[in-house]
Amino acid sequence: MGFEFKKEITVGNLVTTISVFVTIVALLISWSEDRSLKMHEQANEVRNSAAKTMAKLERWREISLLLFDEIQPYLIETSEMLKLNRDQDTVIEARDYLYKNIQHSQLLTKKRLVEEEIETAYFYLYGYHPKMKIQFERLFDRLQALQEKMHNQLLLGTQAQVLKYLDRDMAEQDYTTATLGDNLRRVSADVREMSRKEIDNALAPMEKLLGRIVQQSDQSLLASPEWIMEEGVKSER
Repeated sequence: MGFEFKKEITVGNLVTTISVFVTIVALLISWSEDRSLKMHEQANEVRNSAAKTMAKLERWREISLLLFDEIQPYLIETSEMLKLNRDQDTVIEARDYLYKNIQHSQLLTKKRLVEEEIETAYFYLYGYHPKMKIQFERLFDRLQALQEKMHNQLLLGTQAQVLKYLDRDMAEQDYTTATLGDNLRRVSADVREMSRKEIDNALAPMEKLLGRIVQQSDQSLLASPEWIMEEGVKSER
């Protein structure tokens, strides 16, 4: 007994086939749109975190250098302490006064840097690429070392200017508050400028990397993090 294939396509079958096809296409479009939306949201989270971190790093720079503005009244007061008397006790007292207040200002600076909670800004970037954690740890180790260096140079430089008056010849010379005040401000300005350059140099590679992340397309940002990170590592060298 032979088999007979019907070559007929009923309208019902055609409608069913078209409906299934349209449903599949609609599902694929919906899936693609959902995938694109999720990719865009994920990429924006990375960009936003990078942008916030850039702003936090700028705040680190500003807060660190704010120290030099805050100590200006102490420089003036120190120079005024030697106006009437420049014996050994008065010179040491002036030195100690300046030392104590620079230390106090430095502690306030450290407190402000902690309160900025910079780590919370770049926490999400850890998930973007493991090297981010290593690079940030290196960066903040360097920034903290620069902060200590800046502080120590400021203390040593300003103390040296005050202690010059322990020399009898210096003590007996005509004294004006402007002379010591100008010398203290010159030391402060020199240390500030040197520190600003060193902080800028330390931050430049990371700021460049974060800027690159912000500017990448969704696809490049999520599909090629290794390439972006390798470029950032190269910029540190």
